[in-house]
Order: sequence, then C-alpha cells, then structure tokens
Amino acid sequence: AALDIWREEYNTQRPHEALGMRCPAELYVKSLRKYRPEGFELHYPAGFLRRKVQRNGYIKLDRRMINLTTALRGWHVGLQSQRSQEYRVWFAQLCLGRLNLRDEVMHPPG
Repeated sequence: AALDIWREEYNTQRPHEALGMRCPAELYVKSLRKYRPEGFELHYPAGFLRRKVQRNGYIKLDRRMINLTTALRGWHVGLQSQRSQEYRVWFAQLCLGRLNLRDEVMHPPG
C-alpha cells in the first residue's frame, strides 16, 4: 500500500526536471504491441548446462530438485561447472551466484 501511494505521487504529482518539469503520467503512452516473452530464447556458451526454472522456482539437477527462485519461472538458466558439486548459475550474462550441491544452497557470486 505504501508503495502504491509513493508510485501515484511520483508519477502524477511530482514534476521531473529531466522531463521538462512534467510528470511521467503526462508522457506515458501504452504500447500498441503486446509483450510476448514466450518467443525469447536465452543461449549459453558451450559446456554450460541449461535448465528450465519450473513454476515453483526449482530446477532439476543430478536427479535432485534445487530451489532457485520463482522470479525466473519459465526461463532457462545456465549452469557453469566450477568444482566438484559446485556450479555458477547464470541468467543471460548475469551471474546469480554459486550453487553448492552438497548443501543445495545458492551463495552470492564471487
């Protein structure tokens, strides 16, 4: 609710210098094209494992279900083998973190 109040004020009541002192709502125009993400494919380099994130946020790896995030459901992630039982998890060119299969936990990239 607080974010809705802030968004309403930010877009309709507060003028922005970068917009010539107009509010974003004054300039917004709905696109005529419908957003269709289903036709977009992510490609990963040779040697990466490619896994689809399921609706519940899990991927299947080595006969196990590993929880990543529901934010990426329906998308493919790339898994880059690092060491025994460890992978770097990529979404396009963004490294999301390190997945350790021993504890089935994502760790920050690094």
